[in-house]
Amino acid sequence: PSGSMNMLRELACANDLNRDNFGEAFSARELWAMATVRAAEALAIDDATGSLAVGLAGDISVYNRGDNEDPFAAIIGAGPADVALVLRGGLALYGDDQMLGALAGSGVAPGEPCDLVNGGGGDNVGFGVCGVSKRLCIGRETGDRFSELAQSNNTAYPLYFCEHPLAEPSCVPSRQGEYTGTPSDLDADGDGIDDGVDNCPDTFNPVRPIDDGFQGDQDGDGDGDACDPCPLDFATGVCTMSYNPDDRDSDGVLQPNDNCPMLSNAAQEDADGDGQGDICDACPTVPNPSGQPCPATIYSIKSGETPLESTVSVSGVVTAIAGSSFFLQVPQSDLDAGLGKRFSGIYVYMGGAPDTGLPAPVRGDVVAVTGRTKDFYGEIELTDVIAIGIEQSGVAVPSPTVIAAATLAQDEIQKAELEATLVTINGTVDDLNPALGAGQTGPIYEFTIDGMRVDDKMYQTAPWPVLGQQLQVTGVLRLANQHFKVAPRDSFDVMFSDSPVVTDPP
Repeated sequence: PSGSMNMLRELACANDLNRDNFGEAFSARELWAMATVRAAEALAIDDATGSLAVGLAGDISVYNRGDNEDPFAAIIGAGPADVALVLRGGLALYGDDQMLGALAGSGVAPGEPCDLVNGGGGDNVGFGVCGVSKRLCIGRETGDRFSELAQSNNTAYPLYFCEHPLAEPSCVPSRQGEYTGTPSDLDADGDGIDDGVDNCPDTFNPVRPIDDGFQGDQDGDGDGDACDPCPLDFATGVCTMSYNPDDRDSDGVLQPNDNCPMLSNAAQEDADGDGQGDICDACPTVPNPSGQPCPATIYSIKSGETPLESTVSVSGVVTAIAGSSFFLQVPQSDLDAGLGKRFSGIYVYMGGAPDTGLPAPVRGDVVAVTGRTKDFYGEIELTDVIAIGIEQSGVAVPSPTVIAAATLAQDEIQKAELEATLVTINGTVDDLNPALGAGQTGPIYEFTIDGMRVDDKMYQTAPWPVLGQQLQVTGVLRLANQHFKVAPRDSFDVMFSDSPVVTDPP
């Protein structure tokens, strides 16, 4: 970081370095890309921002081109007077007086005043900003008018400078006692090494501690790595290991036109026409523009139709609450005629923290949840939840599937299909201390009814049952610790016979 006060000064710094120390190795377009799309790529967010493309988010700055033939050079050389318009979230934030006047009623937030900028510059003389009349629309950002802020902050560092900012950190690369960074007749790139022995005489590449006292030259061909077109291939300009940053997957389709920039797909197949290639689209047959979750249903997730590790948005009715997490099921009225309650339930894992900043649904709420599908040791769940919308409350939860405990215990297919749905089992208590499951430590407060486990995830059965007792339990069928279990939600879900009972679990 150079310490520049804003992006224009940072680009000016990079331009000076490029001109004085790197032999103009980079074009104006490449410098511009470093501040936009390349920065987004470095942060791995270029699928959401960094380019002016449909479906991506971003604020927009417009600059006065002036006499520049190269529009990118106009940006690199721009000063405060050249910033014609800045859009924030699609609405004008700053720009030329005439430009903002032309946008009134469409590009300016309704009712927001856009004040003329008078003052605020460190070396401004005359009117406006460096001689150009500008307006600033900051009401929605700060709740104040520009004049009010300028008055209350009149001792702060200026908002802009027409020339060089006050006390601006140097952009000259220097290290005391080693190199000054200032070009000279004997050292064209200012790296402290005379041109006659410099393996990159026009490209700044000083000796670094990592290079053991020598300039970097990985292939040993006498051309320094900083200026060698093929730094890994001896004495050649044809690289065996080539890389084009505009074609990161080497499929011949350049960015930003590549619909799968990280996966090679020269044919660019896109069955749903959403701008994401089939090979990198989590739901290739259903449109979901970049950054949007896949439209999905609980059925499609649990049946395997929706791929795992997909960001999806699904809705259902909350059937049970487990801490901050909960279970969702397809509402009774929306059950599929063929599947019924099979594959109709899913667990929504909210993590251990109780305060997620998202709404906390209750039983009977119909909610829309956006999260990621995950296989957690055999349990298909929604995790990494980023949005919860409560669409309706007080809805009746689906009726449970009634099945004999002994039958369910022996039917592995039915257990898998009904996992995360409400079931009612009945039978005889036959084990008060079943073996620990994977990852469990005792006591676990579980028992079995005709071989089917009942656990205490949401409610610990009380009074504790006894062997031979007839019991009916309603709850969510869940897969945990490599066992299917029925988890009652409260005391109303457990119905005892008249057999003797004990008050405390062992």
